[in-house]
Amino acid sequence: MAFQPCDHRWLASELADLALGPAPSGFVRAADRAGPERLSLADAVTLPRAKDGKAPPRLITLPPIGATLRAYADGVNLPGADAKIGGPSFRGFLDR
Repeated sequence: MAFQPCDHRWLASELADLALGPAPSGFVRAADRAGPERLSLADAVTLPRAKDGKAPPRLITLPPIGATLRAYADGVNLPGADAKIGGPSFRGFLDR
């Protein structure tokens, strides 16, 4: 399963801009927000441990069972082409 984590400070600024900006005329869905780096769940667990000098964890990969997990495995949770990408990468976040 992959995802694109975004920096909480960047996301808070984006949400404040949306909330304080002009009111939409009718229902308008805001573009998704995502960080610049696509990671697997295994990367998200392994990278912080490597930064701390720890051994990588033992990871077990299981097949996606059920419609929801299959959808996530197919990337339905990833940002679309109209998403706004911003903030530092996950690796940049770890380097702080």
